[in-house]
This record gives sequence, C-alpha cells and structure tokens, in this order.
Amino acid sequence: MSIYKRGSTWVVQIGSREHRRRVVVGPNKAEARAVEARMLAEIRAGRFPELRTVKPVLFRDHAAEVLTKHYAAKRSYDWAKMNIDVHLVPFFGDYFLGSITPKLIDDYRAIRRAKVANGTVNNERAVLSKVMSLAVKWGCLADNPVRGVEKLEVSNGRDRFLSHDEADKLIEKAGKHLKAIIITGLETGGRISEILGLRWSDLDFDRGILYYDQRNTKAAKQREIPMTPILIATLRALPRAFSTDHVFTYRGKPLTDVREGFKAARVRAGLGKDVTIHTLRHTWASWGAMSGMSMTLLMDLGGWSSEAMVRRYRHLSPTYRASAVPMMGRQGQVPTEVPTSDRRRGSGGA
Repeated sequence: MSIYKRGSTWVVQIGSREHRRRVVVGPNKAEARAVEARMLAEIRAGRFPELRTVKPVLFRDHAAEVLTKHYAAKRSYDWAKMNIDVHLVPFFGDYFLGSITPKLIDDYRAIRRAKVANGTVNNERAVLSKVMSLAVKWGCLADNPVRGVEKLEVSNGRDRFLSHDEADKLIEKAGKHLKAIIITGLETGGRISEILGLRWSDLDFDRGILYYDQRNTKAAKQREIPMTPILIATLRALPRAFSTDHVFTYRGKPLTDVREGFKAARVRAGLGKDVTIHTLRHTWASWGAMSGMSMTLLMDLGGWSSEAMVRRYRHLSPTYRASAVPMMGRQGQVPTEVPTSDRRRGSGGA
C-alpha cells in the first residue's frame, strides 16, 4: 500500500501490478491517510481477497498454533493456555485476525472488567498481544491492534488480605474440589499456577516439605515450603487420580482454572470483588508479617525476586514500627557534641 501525490492530488494505491486498487482522494494528505486506513481495515476483514497475499486466518486457529509453536516448551504454557482457551477464544475465536480492532478489544475488556480486577484484564491483554504480534511476525497480519489499547490502571493501594474468620468462611463456602486449593494458598503463599502445577512427587510428607519446582514457579527457582499440620492433613486426605500425577484434579483430570469456582465461593461467603484468587497469596504474606516473620524469610518462602516486592507487608510486622520507640520523643538519644568528623566537614563554612 502506498500514498503518493500526483500534481496537487493525493492518491492511495494498494495491491501489485496484477491486482491493484487505486483511489484518488484530493489535496488533503490527512484524508488520504484515513482512506488508506479504511482500505487496510477492509482487506483485513476479508474484502478484496485478490489484494491479499495471505489467506484470512481465524483467531482460534492461529491461537492454537501459537500454543503449539511458541508456548509448548515454556513454563507459562498452562497459564497461557488457560487465558487463550477459557477467555480469548470464546470471544475472538470466530473473528478473522484482520477484523480484530482496538474497538473490539475494548469491548472485550469492558465485559471482563465487570467480572475481574484490572490486573487480571491486563494479563489477558498481554497474552492477546503476544498472539497478535506473532501473527504479524508470521505474515498473517500487518499490524498488532493491541498496541492501540493501553493497559488499565491498577491500584497501588493496600493489598487486600483476609481475616481468619473470612478465610474460614471462604473455605466453608467453596466447592469440594476447591477447598484444598484455598487451604494450600493460605498455608504456603503459592501462586495459583504453582498450586495447580503441584504433583504428588512434589510433596515429602516424611520431612514435611512441599516443593514448588522450577517447572511451575514464576522465576524458575525451586522453593522448599515447610508444611503446616493443617496443610499435611488436607493434602493427605485428597484422593489420587490414576491418569495423572497432579495433586489437584476434577473427575480425574488436572485442574487448570478455578477462578469461576473461586468467584462463586467468594459470593457465597459474602466477600467483595476485591477478594481474588491472588488474595490468598497476599493473605499468607500478611499473616506471616503480622506473626513476626522476617522480611528475608518472607521473601525466600514467597519466591519474590526483590525486597521491593515484600516491602508492602513490612508495616504489618509487630516489630517494624515498635523498633522506632527507643529513638522517639524524650527517649531518643540526642548527641550532646558534634562528632569531630562533622566539625571538620563544616570548618570551611557554608
């Protein structure tokens, strides 16, 4: 496609020498750009097939190819497959790649925002963007429409965590297959992908250790989590499926997504929309901090890669602000004499 000027008139031309479509616009270049954009959108939507160099591809077919070629060997495969199969394909599946526009993506986000938090919608946007960018790379699409859709704002306020009564109520109202997953989240601080990825070989009941192995952790680092008596009793009571080594199953198959079940349990427990599946992880960390767990140990067990990630829980520690008491008010030790080194630094005058 090209725009060129003939005399004082702008012309939009698309196609090859054999198949060409030309539109004479006029003296306004901006109008010519708008015509070019409309023509390109029409081609993406399937019009003027003689001008297309590739056959239109349905989103569902391309997404399946992305899972096979791009995600198959990655640790994020289960997470990406869940987002694609459960959320993206049901909405975009029957659209041709070229007909997916920023407006359509905004429509999808509006539906999802009514059900989940902005951070979750942003995660789904990220997967969609990867799918569409690979369509561009593989020659199925000219541009990635997700680039025209900005990320949603995510609140940086205080993380929501559950009280012990709220946690008990949530477990009580959860479906049978979900109870043990919630307990595991509250007792280990694992991410939902890590929890659903657990296998029986990751549990050492003799030593009382649960392993979040490299294959199911976000940072590809193994973590050893000491199991509490509650967690040991909960996991020991679970039935084992014959067809898989996964710990958490439903009708003999590994569970890959429990968000809808969690939402139903949250509603039955009378908890607000600010309680999500990730709240279990925040709750574990908050309870640990309030019990006096050091930030270093919290960071190690939780698998955070930097201190900045656990700093949000520091204010909950009973020793954090209390450590300031000896330095406050009349108890504070005020130097009676300026140290020699400070006098030397100031000797040259201001």
